[in-house]
Amino acid sequence: MTSTEPQRGFGLIDALVALLLLTLGVVVAMRHERLIAADIAVAGQRTHAAALAHDALDAVRARAALGALDPGTYEHGDHADRDGTRYERHVRTGAVLAGHRFVQVEVRWPGRNGRARVLQAITLVVPTDLQDAARLASPAPPDLRWSPVTR
Repeated sequence: MTSTEPQRGFGLIDALVALLLLTLGVVVAMRHERLIAADIAVAGQRTHAAALAHDALDAVRARAALGALDPGTYEHGDHADRDGTRYERHVRTGAVLAGHRFVQVEVRWPGRNGRARVLQAITLVVPTDLQDAARLASPAPPDLRWSPVTR
């Protein structure tokens, strides 16, 4: 007897193929989860290093405002985050011109593969004395100068 009605439901082969595809998808997702977790950890370390560099730059700006910033290299010591990662900060300053100082902050910490990771922040600290600032400022173009409005 042959039936002319179409078959309904899934066959054994269809179910096995679906199970195989589902298993491959789960394995790939689990592998990427580990990679993403490692990338998140590195991003957290970079954020912490950036905060340490910012703190060092603030300390340098404060010393410059007091007139106590001499060219040279300063050690800001080690710092550890909550995961136990050790960070080293080094600050190097030098004279550029007319009281301006360049500042380079370098933060180092160990990476996953044993190589050191490095974050560098470089900036220029300008004099805070108003007379020096006025002397070094260039005049604005004529169309950008401010003029009071009279009514």
